Amino acid sequence: QLVLLSTIDPTGEDNPFQMNKFYLSSFVLFVFLTGAALDWIVKRLFGEESMYALFLLFVFIVIYFAANFRVNNYADNYFSQKMVEDALSQLPKDSIGITVSHIVYFGGLYEQDINGKFAGVDLLYFPNEKNRDGEKYHPELFGKPTDSDFVKTVEKGKSMGDAEKYVLSAIAKNRNRDIYILQGTFEEGFFAYLKPYIVPYGLWWRVISDPKAANEAEKSLKLLSNLQNGDIQFSDLHLKQQQLDSLNYAVSYHSTGIALAAEGKYDAALELLEKSYRVR
Repeated sequence: QLVLLSTIDPTGEDNPFQMNKFYLSSFVLFVFLTGAALDWIVKRLFGEESMYALFLLFVFIVIYFAANFRVNNYADNYFSQKMVEDALSQLPKDSIGITVSHIVYFGGLYEQDINGKFAGVDLLYFPNEKNRDGEKYHPELFGKPTDSDFVKTVEKGKSMGDAEKYVLSAIAKNRNRDIYILQGTFEEGFFAYLKPYIVPYGLWWRVISDPKAANEAEKSLKLLSNLQNGDIQFSDLHLKQQQLDSLNYAVSYHSTGIALAAEGKYDAALELLEKSYRVR
């Protein structure tokens, strides 16, 4: 029960508990009391023949796995691998890719270290403001002087948290490199402080210096035209994490569609917006 507890998001809209707070200490006591109660019930019903109770439990487990076979069946499921390959294949050599997705980060490291692909791309992972592992793995990226003018320009008139400031600091230390940020539903809100200094670039946003000089929409459209998961739909997937990850594609189609519309390329924009809608 305690292991199951670690998988529960008490604030998630689809969790069965629908609660705002979860008191772990009370739950631990509840588990022990429940265990004692079950032990009493087993002895009361089966006496010393506890083997019957174990057999009944075994039957319940078999029924559970049979009923959830589709959910737990990973055969021929390559969505996440294809997503990682779709994303990293778009990054030019000697660039920096920033992500808050553990799947893209660790999957990207696997592709680089084990499969020898996507050499020359540095991946930075920012799951929260307390995780500073990037400084250990890439000290050369965090030891440079900060472009304070860029920081002041971005921060002007905005209220930013520690996590946003930390990522901005890392970007400002590497203005001599091409920097890309992976798009997504969470990322749309989290990296909003960087607008208008980010423009769509396939599944990524590219960090730019001059918003007026940006003209990336056509290039972004081309990058989105040959994706392995290009026609994926939310309903095709049965694992919650993969369903959420499919929305990365929807967000990317949408942002490039908006950029195309801003340039007056309405047919191409409409096609991408409809493609975004088809994902979910």
